[in-house]
Amino acid sequence: MKQNYRQMIDILKNTKNLLITGHQDPDGDCIGSMLGIYYAFDGKNKSWQLVLQDEMPVYLNFLPGFAEIKSPQDIVVKPDAVLLLDCAEAKRAGANFLDGYVGKVPFYAIDHHPAQDCACDFTIIEDEASATGEICAAIIEEAGMPYNQEIAMALYSAIVSDTACFRYLNTTPRCFEIAARLLESGIDLETVRINLFENNSLASMHMLAVALQNLEVSKDGLVAWMKVDQASKQLYKAKDGDLSKIINYALSIQGVKIGVFFQEKEGEVKVGLRSRRGYSVDGIARSFGGGGHIMAAGCTLAGTLDEAYKQVLPAIYAMLEEKR
Repeated sequence: MKQNYRQMIDILKNTKNLLITGHQDPDGDCIGSMLGIYYAFDGKNKSWQLVLQDEMPVYLNFLPGFAEIKSPQDIVVKPDAVLLLDCAEAKRAGANFLDGYVGKVPFYAIDHHPAQDCACDFTIIEDEASATGEICAAIIEEAGMPYNQEIAMALYSAIVSDTACFRYLNTTPRCFEIAARLLESGIDLETVRINLFENNSLASMHMLAVALQNLEVSKDGLVAWMKVDQASKQLYKAKDGDLSKIINYALSIQGVKIGVFFQEKEGEVKVGLRSRRGYSVDGIARSFGGGGHIMAAGCTLAGTLDEAYKQVLPAIYAMLEEKR
């Protein structure tokens, strides 16, 4: 593993004009990892570009360097290489903005999601890691680089975000050990806690109300699902980041093993899937062109909410039937 780290360290130390990006609907781990690597390896002085296709969640704007992340139309220099963080497949980064670089410049990736179609030139994938931010921190430590407050805040937030403050099953001893070392850099824990878990926009509360009004539970009580339609999002001027935490409520109902959140977008539906231990949802997501972890995955389907229901819910019931 350390040999792989050394190769990635050499890449990061010696590459100029690196384009760093992450997955669609970026979360705390994705953005925190991007910023942590950017600061640790002096990305600003190397003309590195931080780029995300989708709108960034406003609740993450407390992270140092948040404003450095741009949209694809803001790319000003053709990159010498591309680094994918928190995903290992170019298609997971969005529509087509990376197409012009595929096969023309090297692609690298650091991720903790199992990859199905990874075609990168060099990749570090540790699906046992709690977060991509944990892997990035381990690489920085192997490089012998000290943490400053910017790096520590970004990577600690990445780990806390993907473990739900060390509550999920992906929490490991190494995760705690790295988090402890990051804390030594003087992170403001109240800032992290408030922004990641308590700082909700008014629009997000309206979206939660809409989702709960649309809550349904299967007859056997094992599956719960919610939806938010495009009209409601427009009514309350909600952004994608205002809906990022809703899915957890579907899974919080007593007895429910699989929670689903359907979010209508223009001409398509984003589907989030969460589950309890013993119930895998990553296979369902992959069957519809998505991906993720065993107990946290997602996909995007073309069509309407009703059409998405008719595809996803039967797939879940079929999986449950196989377990009986």
